[in-house]
Amino acid sequence: MVFYNNLLSLPLLLPIAYYRGEFSELSTRPDLLSSGFLGLNAFAGSVGFFLNLASLWAVSKNNATTYAIVGSLNKVPVTILGVFFFNAVITAQGATYILISLAGGFIYSAVKLREARLARGG
Repeated sequence: MVFYNNLLSLPLLLPIAYYRGEFSELSTRPDLLSSGFLGLNAFAGSVGFFLNLASLWAVSKNNATTYAIVGSLNKVPVTILGVFFFNAVITAQGATYILISLAGGFIYSAVKLREARLARGG
């Protein structure tokens, strides 16, 4: 799926890259062809591939809604850690969004637990 998404983006990105002169930039930067850069780029590509593979596996074992909820709820701890590590300020609006996200996650979890109990006959 990722391959096809990237393939579909090429007709949009190639004219922009040509217009901005990025193709000539590639030929004037020898460090882009160094073994270190190519190795790190291959490593990053393989990590991305396995991340996508893990995501597709998670969707196959759960359902798309659960995957989407977990994906959106993981932003809450990241936001809170950002406040502590980077001394970011949470505005009233930001705090409201965090609380809404948490409430939505709790409601979703409660509904899923109730559905599981009803499915077991309890």
